[in-house]
Amino acid sequence: MNKKILLFVLFSTMYTFAVAQVSEKDKQIAVSLVQAHADAMKLTPEEVNNMEVSASYADEKTGIRYVYMQQTYQSLQVHNRLLVLSFKNDKLLSQSGTLVDYMDQRVSVADGNPSVSPDLAVRTAIADRKYPQTATPVVLGVDKNGQRFRFGKLNIAEEDITATLKWLPSDSDKSVRLVWEVYIVSALSSDYWLVYVDALNNTVVHIDNLT
Repeated sequence: MNKKILLFVLFSTMYTFAVAQVSEKDKQIAVSLVQAHADAMKLTPEEVNNMEVSASYADEKTGIRYVYMQQTYQSLQVHNRLLVLSFKNDKLLSQSGTLVDYMDQRVSVADGNPSVSPDLAVRTAIADRKYPQTATPVVLGVDKNGQRFRFGKLNIAEEDITATLKWLPSDSDKSVRLVWEVYIVSALSSDYWLVYVDALNNTVVHIDNLT
C-alpha cells in the first residue's frame, strides 16, 4: 500500500469516527456522566453546556465506558478541542484533552455567523494552493447540521471538496477565529489539504497537509 492510499485510509477512519452517529442512549449516558463529574474534571457549567458527544461506548469485557466530548460554541465545533474520558461503575478513571476557556471573550464574532460564503472560501483555498480554477464551486449538499458544505471535485480533486464552518484557536488560545475549513484531496499532486479561510475577511490563516 503506497503512502497516499495509507493516509487516505487513516484519514477516512478518523473522519468516520468523528461523524459516526451516537445512539440516543449512549449520548444520554455520556452527558449524565460528564454532568455528574464536572467538578472533578474542573469544568464550568458553560463548558459543560458547550459540548457535544462525539462518541460514547462501553467495553463489555472491562466494563469501562469511553466518552469523547467535542467542545463547541454557538453550536460550532472548536478545532482540535476534544475531551477523552473513561468511566467505570460511575467513577471517573481518566481524562485527557484541553478546552479553550472564556470562549465568549476570545471569538472573532460573537454570534458565529460568517461574512464569507462557503463557495468563496473554496475559491480562496484553491487559489492559495495555486490550482487552476476551471469550474465554478456549486454546493451539492449540506450536512453536519448545516455546517459542512459539499462541492464537486472541480477538476482538481479526487473526491468532493468540502467547506466546514468551525472555530480555530490560536496557538496560545488567546484568540479564536471563525473559519471555513476547506478540505481538498488533490488529483494533481499527492497532497491532502486542510486550508483554513477566515470567515470574516476571506484570508487564509492556516494550512495543514495530511500527507
